[in-house]
Amino acid sequence: MHRENDIIEWAKSRGIFDPVHGSTRKRQADKTQEELDELFDAISDAQITSAMDAIGDIFVTLVIQAHMWNMSMDECIEAAWQEIKDRKGKMINGLFVKESIDDASPEEWDEVNRKSRL
Repeated sequence: MHRENDIIEWAKSRGIFDPVHGSTRKRQADKTQEELDELFDAISDAQITSAMDAIGDIFVTLVIQAHMWNMSMDECIEAAWQEIKDRKGKMINGLFVKESIDDASPEEWDEVNRKSRL
């Protein structure tokens, strides 16, 4: 994966993986959420430069998180691809909804539609 090793080395040199004073999986997830919040801000403000920075920062936090689980991003992406590659569904209010929801009752569809408007 492009830059993955550079990111891991960068994190090591800053003590992020230090067993005593470093980060934890939970703290790293918090960092990912912080960067995701910045992406939402960039989207709200239609700021492409800020969006690019936030997406890159999210990726960095995910590389670090994957390394904490002894996984590579390629492994994570491959696992996700294997899960979604044959998935069927449909778009509802701008969100892709898995086909399994197609068997839902009208009440369940109402709930999906309600949540997608939030």
